[in-house]
Formats: sequence, C-alpha cells, structure tokens
Amino acid sequence: MNCNYFSQLNSSLVLTCKYSSYEIFSNQLRYICTNMSQNNKHNTQFGKLGEDIAAEYLTKEKYTVLIRNYRYIKTEIDIICRKDNEIIFVEVKTRSSDMMAYPEKAVGKSKQKNIRLAAENYLEEQNLLLPARFDIIAIVKTDKKFEVEHIIDAFYPFDVL
Repeated sequence: MNCNYFSQLNSSLVLTCKYSSYEIFSNQLRYICTNMSQNNKHNTQFGKLGEDIAAEYLTKEKYTVLIRNYRYIKTEIDIICRKDNEIIFVEVKTRSSDMMAYPEKAVGKSKQKNIRLAAENYLEEQNLLLPARFDIIAIVKTDKKFEVEHIIDAFYPFDVL
C-alpha cells in the first residue's frame, strides 16, 4: 500500500492510500486538492486586495494605519489603526457580488473572541492604555467596482467572553 499526504484541508491532514479501488478515490482527491489550492490562492489574493482597499479607505478617513496582518498565535487582525485617542482593530471581509451571505456575517463569536485576545496582546505588547474598538469593513465587488461598508463598533469585547 502506498500512502500520500496532501495539504491541510480545513485544519485536517488528509491521508490517501493508493490500493486497488482506493486509487480512483485518490485521483479524485488529488484533483480536488489541486483545485482547492488554486481557489485558495485566488481567495488569498482577493482578500489582500480587499485589505488594500480597506487600508486606503481608512487613510482617506483620517485613520493612521499602525500595522497590517498582526498575528497572535493562530489569529490575524487585518488592520490595526488609530484615530484621535482610540485604537481600532479592523477585520476586513471581502466578497464577490455572487456570494449569498453578507461579509460581516462571517465574523462569528469564535472569531470575535480570537480577535479580542489578539487585540489584548497587541495593547499589552505596545504598552497602550487607550480605548479600543472593533470594526468590520465589508467590501463587496460588484461588476467592476468595490463597495465599502465600514461597521463601527461591530462587536464588543464583553459580548464574546
């Protein structure tokens, strides 16, 4: 029996074994993995474009972008910025117009909790004692343009304890 490991899919390691009838399944899985890899690359590029648009929007709105793609453990905060005397942690959600769900609906309680923990770590790292808030910038691609919706105070840290 010849076993091959494929890339991680949804945090699960996929193991396929080529052995008689399993060989067909293995080939199908390889095709799916290849397509998923290409889709993930497209999604990553599309998401980065959305983050670029969001950063540009925030700058035009007189926010100072402090850092992008801040990582803490397994969580990433897309944009951390400052306006007046407040630190703003921004989650950017980018979708194409053919998607059914609203981008801001993709930030569930678990994601909010992780963002809150990462935000606490950032504030502690930087020794910042300023008020903070959590915003979502939803970007939807419609035809040849992007619509930007800035949801201020999208969630509150005590909602996700």
